[in-house]
Amino acid sequence: MEELDEDRLSSLPKIVLHRILSRLPEEDAARTSALSKAWLDTWYTFPILSFTASKFMEMSPEQPMEYSERMRKTLGFCNYVKRSILRFRDQNLAIKEFKLKMNSSNLRRISKDVDIWLKLACECGVE
Repeated sequence: MEELDEDRLSSLPKIVLHRILSRLPEEDAARTSALSKAWLDTWYTFPILSFTASKFMEMSPEQPMEYSERMRKTLGFCNYVKRSILRFRDQNLAIKEFKLKMNSSNLRRISKDVDIWLKLACECGVE
């Protein structure tokens, strides 16, 4: 029997691929973007946005982070969240769910950013 080189999964309708992503743990869903251009596009249009500051910043209890490094990573996290939401707004895509997980010390520093993110997410139809 011959092996097929065809990728049938990637050719499924985007709504089906989104359904598949919604059933995966967040990190695995994100990893699918490396599979192919079709999966990258699927990930970029996946309507469930979930952001976890500690995962993004790779904080380790064994090695405390210098203040300047923490601020650099916080700024990177803020830019990533904003770019992600703006991508949905600019493409007129709806956001089904918006999840943001961060500790209170981060929240105090970036409360204005969080206000902007929530406003943008609401403009994209998040409930």
